[in-house]
Amino acid sequence: MNSYHNRHLMIVAIAMIAGMGAGASAMGKTPGASGGLFNTNIVPGAFLQGETVAVEIQPMPLLKASKELAKIFGAPVKVVKTLEPSTLAVYTPATTLDALRSKIAVAYNATWTFRQGIWYLDQSTQQVRSEAAIELEQRRNGIRKMLEKRKKAKEAQKPFTDTEARSLYNQLKDLMKGGFKDDDGSMWRRVEQLENQGPERRFSDHLLSKMTEEMFLAVPEGERRVFALKPTAMQLPLKVDLTAELRRFTEEQNVWSATTAGEPITGGEDMGTYGRLSSNVKSIDQPIDNVLVSVRFNRGNSYTIEYMVADVKGRFAAEGYAGSYDFAEEQLQGPTLETLYGMGEKAKDHEKILSKDGINFRRLLWRADPVTKKPADPEPGFAQRAMKLTERDPLAYSTWEYLKYEAQQLKVSLVGSLPDNTMYLSYGLLNFFRENKGKDFATRFLAMRTVDEGDWMVMAPANPIQERKEYRDRAKMEAQILLSQQKKGKTLDFEAAYALTLPDEESYSPLDELLRRFTTTDEPIYNDRFFLRLYGMIPSSMRPALAAEKGVRLNQLPREVQEKIFKRLYFGDRWSIQYNPQSGEYDEEKSMLFWNGILREPTVSMAGGVPNNTTIKMEIKSEQTLKTAPQQRSYGTDQGQFVTAEELAQRMFYKSRPDLFPWAAENEYYQINPNGLRVYELRTVSFMIDFKNDLQMQGNLTEAEPTALGTFTIDTLPAEFKKKYQESWKQMQEQSKDMRPGMYGPTKSPKKDIPPL
Repeated sequence: MNSYHNRHLMIVAIAMIAGMGAGASAMGKTPGASGGLFNTNIVPGAFLQGETVAVEIQPMPLLKASKELAKIFGAPVKVVKTLEPSTLAVYTPATTLDALRSKIAVAYNATWTFRQGIWYLDQSTQQVRSEAAIELEQRRNGIRKMLEKRKKAKEAQKPFTDTEARSLYNQLKDLMKGGFKDDDGSMWRRVEQLENQGPERRFSDHLLSKMTEEMFLAVPEGERRVFALKPTAMQLPLKVDLTAELRRFTEEQNVWSATTAGEPITGGEDMGTYGRLSSNVKSIDQPIDNVLVSVRFNRGNSYTIEYMVADVKGRFAAEGYAGSYDFAEEQLQGPTLETLYGMGEKAKDHEKILSKDGINFRRLLWRADPVTKKPADPEPGFAQRAMKLTERDPLAYSTWEYLKYEAQQLKVSLVGSLPDNTMYLSYGLLNFFRENKGKDFATRFLAMRTVDEGDWMVMAPANPIQERKEYRDRAKMEAQILLSQQKKGKTLDFEAAYALTLPDEESYSPLDELLRRFTTTDEPIYNDRFFLRLYGMIPSSMRPALAAEKGVRLNQLPREVQEKIFKRLYFGDRWSIQYNPQSGEYDEEKSMLFWNGILREPTVSMAGGVPNNTTIKMEIKSEQTLKTAPQQRSYGTDQGQFVTAEELAQRMFYKSRPDLFPWAAENEYYQINPNGLRVYELRTVSFMIDFKNDLQMQGNLTEAEPTALGTFTIDTLPAEFKKKYQESWKQMQEQSKDMRPGMYGPTKSPKKDIPPL
């Protein structure tokens, strides 16, 4: 691929510019116009009216792009701050400057003005309001569709008679006969279909049908709220009459219990149940006392809804997901993101479309070559260049080459305000837009709109406010990368610092994955963003006190730490707390109310707020562990797994005896590459937030750094690892001596090529 594709920016102006030397070719559309070539180091004067230019601005942050636009316009360009978190890209073989400004304005829902020798890209009050209205209307429309969908499901329900229950029982029993063989997800989809016909899901249809649009609008973005018939101080009132619905649910659940004889439906001996319908078979013997509905409004315009039905003793008679509703599923017009990605993967012109940098970028991100589909690393030196995100944007390596190629094939000009998630997309996007004029494109992670204006295609986020919230600051990312490179594998401090720049909830961007590739010396470790923030917020001077036996009282920590824990507890995942009796005495009733009752919900178990005597402890451990060599899996290349010597012995023992452990031979998790083992220094930071009521919040952060000891096979392991491996192998032999082939599946021949040492 020539240098044209590899340059950070190429701008070709075709114009009648006074003073340009001889030899300029006549390439412009304007009759009689002659032109010359200039690069970004040459600042041209103002163009005359009607002159045409050819422009390519590879994707870059808008603020940086404004400096390149200034060279084209011949005057400084200033962008209003609210538009800065975005990425601009332009490709046009010939256009006027007025047309170029007009298309950029369409992409940004903005207005150009020229004042005192400066071009300003700004938004009018009406344009700002229109974006806010778009965001609200998308949310309202999604809620209405969701509620309407549940009302239709409720109206379509048939009476849950003994006959219906028996038919449902027989179908589920037949499905479970063969155990859990669900490689393609078809079994789970079938279970879901049957679940929808059971008492719990039927009740959830009635429940959501009675909820209102205003209830969902009361939930702030990125947070969770709990509605209840009998609300605590930390809950919102569920203002609906469910008397008839709860009576119907009680009757139907008791019919189901009688049909199953109160026995869970399992997949065979020692196989357990599969889904709530097969496990919740108890009759309801106590009056229903409360209904709780947990509603989380996620970024990306989706809701996650859970419900809990509690009896007078606080036990759950029913619980589960009332549905994870995704606006994108309703908005989708055409191929899914996965389909589009697949279109790119199947394209025949990869080598023609992609530059060497484009191929290397995919090798860096996916650890595989996009052309051969085989495992591959980028060429030496590429990662060092690519990590300079402020010099060349990641989208310039990924999506841009496909978009530009398609624009050339379609003979159109292209301007886009590109969301970060377009990094996933490849060949086929523009053609899809052209074939679906006037329709928005939406997937789980990406919603876009396009304006097709004949010889121009304008791309922009369907929800600009949302995308600007999700935008990843390239300068902050680059700063973290450079610092982490200096510290090799010790990245925790830098991960924490970066996490503090991101939205509170676990919003996802492909640039986060890219960052992990740069900031680790090996396959990334995925740390919980909440605990990363906590780690970053706690002053280093306080860490010794946190490591002490008693820890530190929460009210002694910075206010921002207290607020972060409060939000996690009450507005985050209800599964964030654990039941762990500190007295050493097991309270069966309290345990039951936690694992299958209302104490699981923090807005109930800590309804009065975070206890004053709450403490927080932080323990730091460092140990050496092993990492297995990369291995090909069904889903791609696994870069290796961290294992102790004992775990390595266990997996190799399973592998040596498929006659005793056939399930291990069929499970990819147990298939590891023992050649090329490396020793790593593994550092773990463990948090324990103790609310002093037998409830805790716990989490771990991990970083790993390879040692300089080289690589090993099982035979050549260092002495301390070899000893542990041998002891564990002998223990496995002792534990399995009374086992006989065929106990856990079809008999297979043992393998004799695995050394017990």
